[in-house]
Amino acid sequence: MVNILLEGYDINAPWLYPDLKPYIQPHHRVAVVAFSFREDRVKSLADWDALYSPGHGKFYAGIVGGFAAYGIPEEQISFLNYFTDTPDSAKAKIKSADIVYFLGGLPDQMMARINAFDLTETLMAHDGIVMGYSAGAVIQLTEYHLTPDDDYPSFNYYKGLPYLHDFYLEVHYTGSAEQLSSIEKVIAERGKPVYALGHGKGAIIFAEGETNPIGEVTLFQRPPHTEVKPSPPPHRLRKIYAVLFVALLLMEICIALFVRDRFIRPYGGDILVTLLLCCFARIFIPQKLRLMPLLVFAFAALVEVGQYFDFAAMLGLADIPFFSVLLGRSFSAADLLCYAAGCALFFLVEYLLHRIDFSQK
Repeated sequence: MVNILLEGYDINAPWLYPDLKPYIQPHHRVAVVAFSFREDRVKSLADWDALYSPGHGKFYAGIVGGFAAYGIPEEQISFLNYFTDTPDSAKAKIKSADIVYFLGGLPDQMMARINAFDLTETLMAHDGIVMGYSAGAVIQLTEYHLTPDDDYPSFNYYKGLPYLHDFYLEVHYTGSAEQLSSIEKVIAERGKPVYALGHGKGAIIFAEGETNPIGEVTLFQRPPHTEVKPSPPPHRLRKIYAVLFVALLLMEICIALFVRDRFIRPYGGDILVTLLLCCFARIFIPQKLRLMPLLVFAFAALVEVGQYFDFAAMLGLADIPFFSVLLGRSFSAADLLCYAAGCALFFLVEYLLHRIDFSQK
């Protein structure tokens, strides 16, 4: 069996063609698994046809043309149609194919449709070539991760098809901070290497126990003899942040009631208030939104700028003590520095928390 993991759909690109040519032969039959479409955009057969049908399908010519470069004629390529195929007819197309080709799109929705058609056993029994790009690449892994993007706003792990087990895959790799953070997270939590396929030019062929990286492929792995510490469990983090929140709240109350100096009250209190807000937010969002302290700083800065323009007076609330205290009426650039310092301290707190070995009870 051969697994081909591709970054993009251009399978006849000059940098890729020579490496794929020994595997993709003119007599091969291809089953295209066109199940990765967005459900909010493809709701009917007409919508599906607009993407994949012969003649006018947006992606049809590109898919068929890619295989034509290897000598495979159009009549040897069949598409699994989510709206007209039955589980039995879809299985028949896969069984008659030499190549199963997974398209890019949304991998979790593709996997849900594969399950709905009960195709997993048939796909796993396929002993020819399994290939796919983007979503069609990661779905070939027993478990895969997705870095946050427009379609997936938060990092998460998903179940794929159990073809490949020993690594994870980052597609469309550009070296962004978000991608590097996800890769580090996977290595720390799963203890397995991550292959990153360069954006526009990256692929890997797994055949007969050999790994053949093509184009721009980067391998990230944990240095030998390093201990992997699991990520702090969310329920434990909530308890920690709740305790910190209560402690900081008590400190703020003590400062307000008993401290009358010219440093701790005006500056220490402003530093602590952003720490307080960050801890409060983390009680409800213990792991996601890594840049949450920046959002807290933006909120605090907005309130401070509002004091510069005297929002309380503009809103006609200046004579109401509660709103006058809540919104404030005196702008200070030093307060902005204190808010920034508080958020920076919270970043340090989070870093230290994630250095703790939570595997010990």
